[in-house]
Amino acid sequence: MAGADATISLEMEKLTGWGILSVIDKSEVVSGSAATTESVKAERPLTKTPMYAAMNAGRYQRQELIKRINAAERTNLICYVGGLETEIDRNDVIGFVEMLHNIPENSPIDLLLNTGGGDVDACEKLVSLIHAKARDKEFRVIVTDLAKSAGTLMALGANKIIMSDASELGMIDPQFLMRDARGNELFYSVTGYLEAYEEHCDALRRNPQDQVALLMLDGFDARTVKKFQGIRDRVRTFAEDMLKRRGAPSSTISAGADEFRSMENARPAYRLCERQADWPAH
Repeated sequence: MAGADATISLEMEKLTGWGILSVIDKSEVVSGSAATTESVKAERPLTKTPMYAAMNAGRYQRQELIKRINAAERTNLICYVGGLETEIDRNDVIGFVEMLHNIPENSPIDLLLNTGGGDVDACEKLVSLIHAKARDKEFRVIVTDLAKSAGTLMALGANKIIMSDASELGMIDPQFLMRDARGNELFYSVTGYLEAYEEHCDALRRNPQDQVALLMLDGFDARTVKKFQGIRDRVRTFAEDMLKRRGAPSSTISAGADEFRSMENARPAYRLCERQADWPAH
């Protein structure tokens, strides 16, 4: 028996020298420490560190406010807030899909909107996403500050537009990125470009020898004029489709679309919103 114990002791020394025994011991220690860690977790739940909470305080406050608004209004509030230099574009589609993901189908939706405008096609897609989610339930747009150009188009897709005395809608005036004569990329007003073109055309019709009109028209590109006319008509059709979807009378749709195209301040928009409140909702 003594010889057997000596053999076992010798084998253990060999295993230790080879590192095998130490591995076994470490695994036992790891499993033991894991059990201890689990015990600590069970006793003390994870919390945010003071620094992390301070750095993200604004986001937590917004989340809490949204929860309170949803509970009080029985709605689902989503927010699109862009600065004056930020435009609606196709990259916003992914963000909207994310915001709408956890909202149940056929649920009321409120959109808090602040934007200077942007891409008309992207705007139509964002509105379509909300319509697909809300279905027959109410969709409201809340304009706290401004919703210009394509933002106004988004507002037209709602059952109701909620505004304050300080809120602004704007004329439906798509912006198009082009290069000037020096190669600089600039956003051009489609409406302004076409109005200037038509103004010089009218001057030339009145006086075919008008040198100023001839000189100015020489600076317009025929392809650009045609493209901008198509964009203008596309925007008008989109605005009319949004109004038709809300069940507006045909006579009101034509007048309303013209009013939004030409208005220069929020008051005409406010009057149109008042009329829209009387339109039947689906």
